[in-house]
Amino acid sequence: MMLQLPSWVRRLGGLSLLLAPALSQAQCPVATVNCTPGAASAAAALTSFYQMGIYNVTLGSINNTTSGYTDGFKDYSCALSTNLTVSTPASITIRNGTKAPENVRVWIDYNNNGTFETTELVYSHDNALVHTGTFTPPATATLGTRLRLRVASDNADLSIPTACSTPQYSQDEDYGVTLVANVSSPAAAFTQDVTTTCTGCVQFTDQSGNAPTSWLWNFGDGTTSTSQNPQHCFTTPGLYQVRLMATNAAGTSTTANVATTYTTALPVAVAAGCAAPATASYCCNYGITKVVLNTISSTSADGSAGYQNFTCTQRTTLRTTQAYTLTVTTGGTSLRHDVRAWLDYNNDGVFATSERVLEALNALSPSATITPPTTAVIGQPLRLRIVADAVGNNPAACGTQVSGQTEDYTVVLSATTASREALALPALTLSPNPSPDGELLVQLSE
Repeated sequence: MMLQLPSWVRRLGGLSLLLAPALSQAQCPVATVNCTPGAASAAAALTSFYQMGIYNVTLGSINNTTSGYTDGFKDYSCALSTNLTVSTPASITIRNGTKAPENVRVWIDYNNNGTFETTELVYSHDNALVHTGTFTPPATATLGTRLRLRVASDNADLSIPTACSTPQYSQDEDYGVTLVANVSSPAAAFTQDVTTTCTGCVQFTDQSGNAPTSWLWNFGDGTTSTSQNPQHCFTTPGLYQVRLMATNAAGTSTTANVATTYTTALPVAVAAGCAAPATASYCCNYGITKVVLNTISSTSADGSAGYQNFTCTQRTTLRTTQAYTLTVTTGGTSLRHDVRAWLDYNNDGVFATSERVLEALNALSPSATITPPTTAVIGQPLRLRIVADAVGNNPAACGTQVSGQTEDYTVVLSATTASREALALPALTLSPNPSPDGELLVQLSE
């Protein structure tokens, strides 16, 4: 026997049916105002030939694969949505068809007013089949409400798509995004433009995660800063330990100390005509792209950058009579160069023939062994000059390079000495110390 439900229950059930469309609509973003793109406007034969469109969008929990341009404008904003955290980078990928590159633009209606404003453009990428990047939702955006995200794409040879334009060959798609507040304490981190400075000034850039709201920098010289990205100038040469403390409502985080060196010790200046050899007519990837010597591992632009002076930031210490490998990587994959290098052993600002430490003609990324002599100047910064040019251009230490370039580095020499551990051994005598030729006489007492 079926029991009769009370009348108030029946009325409640009917009310829920009436409210269902409204409840469903509440999960949809605010509609755009006079801004609904149409389907691709180009002739059907052309759109069919190029097969453009948005074939996949991946963002957060959204991973939506569709049919491309044949779908026309699609509004998935009620059915497909993801949560993103403000002030936290989000990765997005848009995949187009396989036949022709496209330009892509993405907007989020951050203030939820139904209009895609210029400041709400969150991602741009041109002339590609797959577009991958990141964007960071601002803390000022509307929280806890589904917002409209629009992806617009069209042929890379045409005008850049706008939020409301109808594409000629491709399509637009809308999705939902709900922004949530950050509830994690910061993960403090920073970068700096140099770790060794010869001017004393260093630019520090905050890279902290989880949206800090305040910053406290300690530069290790008795000074601090509350700027997010300060430039600091040390006044006295030395080694300084820099750290950052980042804070938000959820807590505080502090980085480890990062060593920063301020030095005024530079190699002796060379003659005016030899100071910064120019590149006359760069061509064809000639030049130097990497130099490795002991602790120096410097990647740089090729001859297109012209003369490069790394004497402040790229330096190493070598011991006399010890062998070290200098490797010069040259531009191009199979492009042969003439390469030479000099180390100004007597620190007089002149690159003598006896100071040439590398000569490789018609070579690919050559290497050479450097063994500093005991007659070289000890404890002072010496200039290492490297030149690379096209084969047959006879690159000189002070001459203008034709297609390649010149780069300078710093080397400091120290005398070869017995190790501290060896000296600590009982009844052991080492002589001479320091050694003029790298050879030591070891004597054990009886």
